[in-house]
Amino acid sequence: MITPLPWVGPTVALALVAIALAFLTIALVALAAARKATSEASHLARELGELRREWAPTIQALTAQGARWTRWTR
Repeated sequence: MITPLPWVGPTVALALVAIALAFLTIALVALAAARKATSEASHLARELGELRREWAPTIQALTAQGARWTRWTR
């Protein structure tokens, strides 16, 4: 039977630790990106809600005017 050299075991162990740390880093970055995206999405939703409230009277007036013009042209 061939016995491995004494440095092979520790080298493989260090390589596995490096791979595990890389995956941990990837997971942490993905988590941070997801949190940032969630924050930005909620901010955007608030802004859109505010725009809808601000523009609602204008849109209603334009809709009513369009309905009047439609009745007038028939």
